[in-house]
Amino acid sequence: MVGVGAGAGAGAVSGSVSASVSGSVSGSASVTVSASVTVSASVTVTVSASVSVTLSASASVTLSASPPVPASPPPPGYSYRPHRRMEASARVNRSHSTTRRSPTMPPRATWKGHLKLSLVSFGVRLYNATSSASRISLNQLHKDCNQRLRQKMHCPSHGEVDRAEIVKGYEFEKGRYVVVEPDDLEKIQIETTKTIEITQFIDRDELRPVYRNAPYYVAPDGAVAEEAFRVVRVALERAGKIGIGQFVLAGREHVIAIEPDGRGLRMTTIRASNEVRAGEPYFEEITDGELDADHLKLAEELIKSKTAPLDTSIFRDRYQDAMLEIIKAKIEGKEPVVIEEDEAAPSLNFMDALKASVAEATGKKKSVRKKPPAKSVKKAAGKTRKKA
Repeated sequence: MVGVGAGAGAGAVSGSVSASVSGSVSGSASVTVSASVTVSASVTVTVSASVSVTLSASASVTLSASPPVPASPPPPGYSYRPHRRMEASARVNRSHSTTRRSPTMPPRATWKGHLKLSLVSFGVRLYNATSSASRISLNQLHKDCNQRLRQKMHCPSHGEVDRAEIVKGYEFEKGRYVVVEPDDLEKIQIETTKTIEITQFIDRDELRPVYRNAPYYVAPDGAVAEEAFRVVRVALERAGKIGIGQFVLAGREHVIAIEPDGRGLRMTTIRASNEVRAGEPYFEEITDGELDADHLKLAEELIKSKTAPLDTSIFRDRYQDAMLEIIKAKIEGKEPVVIEEDEAAPSLNFMDALKASVAEATGKKKSVRKKPPAKSVKKAAGKTRKKA
């Protein structure tokens, strides 16, 4: 159909009509042209006395009462796009997949440089030993439209502040700040030397776990550095020592500890001494009185019976796992299923609890009543419907 201005003319059309129009007329109108139009009954064309139509080259309009033409096959390069729920579910599965990296794709090094021990130096690569990629983070949304909210800087006196007007400062008294300029920060940045320098060695049990911070894996940087790397690793392993040194990353110096880990080395950044609290003040109320020999014997037996090889697969964040299941269920339009917590077992005195625990661990007849199986309840829209 072509509609232009006012005025009218109507009639029934069948068959096929082709036309070519060119030229320019002044006036006011709107034109809609379709490459192919199928009409089964009547066609109405409206034309006014004064129109303005500008068509370059030629235009062709075909009107026909013939059956609709079958749909043409998809053009080259077309790919099926699944429903948004399917796409979102796939993104969640990919982002929390435990599939290991292909052996043909080596992990990407965080840092490359040299490990220096006195006059000995060889190339090494650092790799992050931990990852937060599978950690779930939630965004803040507008309740009415689910659009993600944006936080803006706001001054109590002047309202919204542009980023160009923001500076950094340190509060040295309540409500009083000293401004630290970017030039000031550049003065204290330490030059990156691309060297991990080992300055001393300590026994493994000297370094308390509370001092350990971020771990990295250390590997040789190529075949040339491999022999020196292996010599240092084996020597550390046989001596039972940990190397202590310095390392500069992103303009900041870190104290580090290096020790053997399998066929490689593990480097851990160390917290500054003023960041670690002493434990004595928290334990000073614990007395040193004598312990009951029977209690101690049962506790040692329980520990022995519960000793087993370490299985790191049990190191799971149950909150993250439950959150992931809720997100998947919501994407698929289902109600998440939540496991109801069991009631606490009746408490026993210390001696009876030790005996029962040892008996359970050693496979003997249990003297403690079994817990009933957990009940599964459905939870939707933040409300739990418990069974009556």
